[in-house]
Order: sequence, then C-alpha cells, then structure tokens
Amino acid sequence: MRSRLTAIAVCLWAAGLAAGFAAWMDYDTTPGQSALATASVQEANWVQNSPRYRLVMFAHPHCPCTQASLTELERIAAEFQVASTMVYFCKPSDASGEEWEPTNVSVRMADLAKWDDGCKEAKRAGATTSGHLLLFHPDGTLLFSGGITRARGYAGESVGSEAVRSRLLGQTRELKNSPVFGCPLYDPQNSDS
Repeated sequence: MRSRLTAIAVCLWAAGLAAGFAAWMDYDTTPGQSALATASVQEANWVQNSPRYRLVMFAHPHCPCTQASLTELERIAAEFQVASTMVYFCKPSDASGEEWEPTNVSVRMADLAKWDDGCKEAKRAGATTSGHLLLFHPDGTLLFSGGITRARGYAGESVGSEAVRSRLLGQTRELKNSPVFGCPLYDPQNSDS
C-alpha cells in the first residue's frame, strides 16, 4: 500500500512539474501586446533625415526581459557601424526618480539612453511592449518595427533580428515587423502613465 501511495505521489509531483514547465514556456513565448508604429512617428525628432540608419528602442527599465533585447541591440549596433542607436526608457509620469532610476539596464545603456517621461515617445511610436525596436532609413523611412528576441528574456538569433540585419545590409526583406517579447511599457488604459 505504501509503495502504491509513493508511486501516486511521484506521478502527481511529475504532473505538477510538467504543468508548471508548460505554463512557464507558454509565458516566455507569448509576445506582448502587438502594435505597429503610428503615423505620428514620422513627426518625432529622432526620425529626421540623417546620414545614418537609426535604431530606436523603447524599454521598461524594470523588465527582466529587457536585458535580452538590449543584448541583441548591442550586437546589431556593433556589427553595423552605419546605424546610430537610441534607447528610450519609459518612466510613468507619477514615478519619482529615486524609485524609478537608475536600474541595471538603464546604467548599462547610459550613453545611449534617454528617459521618456510619461512614456510620451513610446506612445508616439506606438510601442506598447518593452524591447520594441524601430529601424529608420537615413531618409526617415520606417524599415522595421517590432521585437528582436525569440522569446521573453532569450537573446540570440530571431526572425526580428535577422530582418533588421537584412535591412541594414540593404537587402529587401518581406518581414517588416515581428512580435515583441517583454513587459508592458505602460498601462494603455491610463492616458497619464
């Protein structure tokens, strides 16, 4: 009888472990809210004509998934010196500096980053999820809008990072956007975020 109870307990433990792992994988591979760059993105000062391509990322400084997005951004920027890079860290309008900044990710990107008070630039760009990247041609044309990781917190090749590389090499690529894996940048229901 005791061995039967032990076998049942082991089976239940294994089933619970499998269910937990499945839920974890489902979370990691579920993208954030989908969004495409809005028409007002063309009015932003970071879209103006420039002799270089521009990579503009919107990130949440407290999102653990952001580390992977920044790692991919750094790889692309190092590989393609033709691109200038900017990271906007979303900061809700009601957040104080002491509780919001600095963080590990904001310190890591300090030379490329700006604080986006009230998430105004992210909203202008239509970015809703941390790690959302926009790639602009030197003439201001939006070439790519989306994520460059393959899952939440996983750096490495992805369809988004390959699409950005392809565009920076001057190759035409069908993919102009990809899912973004990260935390929400702001509460879309709260216009004051």
